[in-house]
Amino acid sequence: MRCRVSSSTETLFEGDATMVVGRSRLGEFAVMDPHAPLLAVLDAAPLRVKTPEREVIFAVRGGLLRVSDNTVTVLAEAIVRADAVDLLRVDADIRKTEDSLPKAEDKEGLLRELRYLRAQRRAKERSG
Repeated sequence: MRCRVSSSTETLFEGDATMVVGRSRLGEFAVMDPHAPLLAVLDAAPLRVKTPEREVIFAVRGGLLRVSDNTVTVLAEAIVRADAVDLLRVDADIRKTEDSLPKAEDKEGLLRELRYLRAQRRAKERSG
């Protein structure tokens, strides 16, 4: 099946995939060929694209995953390839965000950012 992973500003992956694994608020799910049409809202989590040669892992803040006509299309709100994640920066940002949480006015926004930072950490750990 074909797969395209994009943000609003760039395409990070386009090619053949044997499986795509994402996470919605209901839990983790996998898409394999052939798959029925699907529209899923993605949660902040790693997104795995398995190709015949390798596995490409991303951290997604949120977005949509659509399956139609043997094609998986991911449009992410924010996304980064796991191999581009700087763990030292992510860990520092996690600590800073956790420290800001008690006195924050926009707790939901900070919690959302914290979920994305933790997704980056998990994606990097999974990618080795």
